[in-house]
Amino acid sequence: MPDSTDKNVLDRLDQIELHLRHLDSRDRWRMIGGTIRSLINVGFLVFAIWSSWYLLYHMTDIIKTVSEQTAKATMEYGKSGSQDFMKQMQDLLKK
Repeated sequence: MPDSTDKNVLDRLDQIELHLRHLDSRDRWRMIGGTIRSLINVGFLVFAIWSSWYLLYHMTDIIKTVSEQTAKATMEYGKSGSQDFMKQMQDLLKK
C-alpha cells in the first residue's frame, strides 16, 4: 500500500513540476516581450524629446525659411496672374 501512495505522490509532483516549468517558460517570454516594448517606448520618448529640443533651437530658422519660400511663391503667382490679367485686358481693349 505505501508503494502505490508514493507513486501517486510522485505522479502529482511530476505534474506540478511540468506545470511550474510551463509557467516559468511563459513568464520568461512575458519578460522578453515587456523588455522589447519598453525599449521601443523609450526610443519614441527619446525621439520626442530630441525633436522638441531641435524645434526649440531652430524654430527661428525654420520660420524664416518657410516665410521666404511662401513670399517667393506668392510673388511668382502674383506676377503670372497679373501679367495674364493685363494681357487679357489689352486684348479686350484692342477689340
